[in-house]
Amino acid sequence: MNHTYTLENLEHIVNKITDVKIRNKSRQRKYVIARHIFFKIAQTFVTPKISAITKFLKMHHASLLHHKKYFVRDIINDDYNRDMFYKAVDVFTNIKKIEEENTSCENLKKELINLKVQLCKSKAYDSRLEDLINKLSRLTDSQVQLAEERIDLLIKSFNFEKKKNQATIYSSYETVATT
Repeated sequence: MNHTYTLENLEHIVNKITDVKIRNKSRQRKYVIARHIFFKIAQTFVTPKISAITKFLKMHHASLLHHKKYFVRDIINDDYNRDMFYKAVDVFTNIKKIEEENTSCENLKKELINLKVQLCKSKAYDSRLEDLINKLSRLTDSQVQLAEERIDLLIKSFNFEKKKNQATIYSSYETVATT
């Protein structure tokens, strides 16, 4: 899974909702709250790997541990921050659903193209069968009967086997029949 792409989406969402840039190293409360929101959503919905998230923001892993420790105090217990968090979660999950639907739509389009190709191949086969059926329908009854007899003879000739214990030829002048 491409975590960078989804982390970039999440960063954009959190930046818009909180109206701050989470990459700003400031310790002002609004920046810290925005990073709380980003880290929690990233770890919950994108990747549980602390190193991947902190590497994306070029921060030390201890920063994420700090945000995890104070998440409940700073986000859940504060109505305004909690609302921002749930807005960000809602937007991010809806975008993920849309992306998944687009991916499944792309897969369905590819499958539809493959089915169309198979259908075209089968139509070519069907058109040959239709040609044979049309030719057969133009035959008279006597021609059909003659064709059936010839086909039967052909089938019998393919099934012909030399029977054992038939006449044995010793030379060109004498034969001996055995039973």
